[in-house]
Amino acid sequence: MKFKIKKKSFFYENFFYLNKIMKNFLLLIFIIFVSCKNEVKNYSFLSKIPYDLENPSKKIKLNHNLREISGLSFYKKNLLLAVQDEKGEIFVIDFKKGKIINNIKFGKNGDFEAIEKVGDFIYVLRSDGKIFEVKNFDNENIEFTKYHTILNKKNNLEGMTYDKKSNSLLIACKDQPNLEDSKILKNCRSVYSFSIDKKQIIKDNFFIISIDELKNILDIKRNFSFKISGIAQNPITKNYYVIGTVGKLMVILNENYEIIELIKLNPHIFKKPEGICFSKKGKLFIANEGKKGKGNVLVFDKQN
Repeated sequence: MKFKIKKKSFFYENFFYLNKIMKNFLLLIFIIFVSCKNEVKNYSFLSKIPYDLENPSKKIKLNHNLREISGLSFYKKNLLLAVQDEKGEIFVIDFKKGKIINNIKFGKNGDFEAIEKVGDFIYVLRSDGKIFEVKNFDNENIEFTKYHTILNKKNNLEGMTYDKKSNSLLIACKDQPNLEDSKILKNCRSVYSFSIDKKQIIKDNFFIISIDELKNILDIKRNFSFKISGIAQNPITKNYYVIGTVGKLMVILNENYEIIELIKLNPHIFKKPEGICFSKKGKLFIANEGKKGKGNVLVFDKQN
């Protein structure tokens, strides 16, 4: 008796070979996807700024005292001033030597979020809207005066910079944009002016950053959040640089408070940007809180 042997199909004969090719193909797709996902870069949506935010010229690693660094200000020559959000202390950082060289206690512990040097005085901002004016910082007779403002913990203040034109401190709200119980401002972040001469907030002198405008520039439809963590005025261009840990953005405004630049920050470089300032010659400094590791200050040289 003869048995008729059926010929095996091409697919059957090459099953294991095809299966191997398919696995390798899927592996290649996965590698490409992961590589693209991890290659997060700063992306400018409008014009260009004179700083390469992908390549800091220096990274200053801070010790445990400034793991919670929250505010940064240029002091003089090669020195910066910093505060952290737990202690009433001012830290002096030598950015050329890359280390903390001094720390001076000025008051009780609290949630301090920003610092700014103006003339012979140093101003420190607490998140509940209190402003501390520190004098005699360079000697042992240090004194401070605390000013109460109409801003409060609902506003959650996080950034401060000096406006020479109006001799005032511009103070940024991380959360509630309105003053007191007002509900006029919605879906925005606000920045108010504290007059150094009058020692009070000027109610009608403020500007906002519209969340809707940011979404339009970014061309996104989904829910989006941006919360200010630092603000500084560039002494060369007079533009305002605003950073946000929540949203991972840098927003740049001109002197009329119009958005002229919007940059997505690389989260691998800017893990938690909390403080920002400039030297008199335009060198840019951005402080990152350490989270579980060390805090740092990134230095960016001005490009030609």
